[in-house]
Amino acid sequence: MRSLRARRRRDAVIRILLLTVALVAFLLPLTWTVLASFGLLPDNSTRPPSWKGPITFDHFREVGIAEPSFWQELATSTAAAACAAALAVLCSFLAAFGLARSRFAGKSLLTEGFLVLASLPAMAYVIPLSDLMRRAHLADTFAGVVLTEAAVRLESAARAAGAHVRRDQDGPGGDGGFLHIRA
Repeated sequence: MRSLRARRRRDAVIRILLLTVALVAFLLPLTWTVLASFGLLPDNSTRPPSWKGPITFDHFREVGIAEPSFWQELATSTAAAACAAALAVLCSFLAAFGLARSRFAGKSLLTEGFLVLASLPAMAYVIPLSDLMRRAHLADTFAGVVLTEAAVRLESAARAAGAHVRRDQDGPGGDGGFLHIRA
């Protein structure tokens, strides 16, 4: 018993260390970019290496002068991305909850159908989606961009859900290989 608990604790520590290393590896370039955008640059000619330059917002002011609509475009893009992500999360949550909690005869067929649709390349539905947006007069509108982005995110969520679906050869109750979704 004690060795099993110690092994699990060791595995958890190793997992946390690996996740921390991966997080630092992914965030380091982003941090470097943010610091450079404020005018803080590394100085490798000194020992130990240090940072040089005052922290300034002049670079951001220059962007606003060179591209006057930049801040409006940034706000619109950020709002569209936030709305699309919220809509995709809401729809994914409701669909997953409905599939996990409902009991009906065609449930496994429906789940497999979703997985087949998720395996299609994005181009298979981008052209019909574009045509649908044009016919609904949503092309080049905020709502159209949000709905299109949410559809793409839902497709990504369906692919991710495919990773959590497993086929049991002899599941609970000897059902002989029906799909089970881990919730």
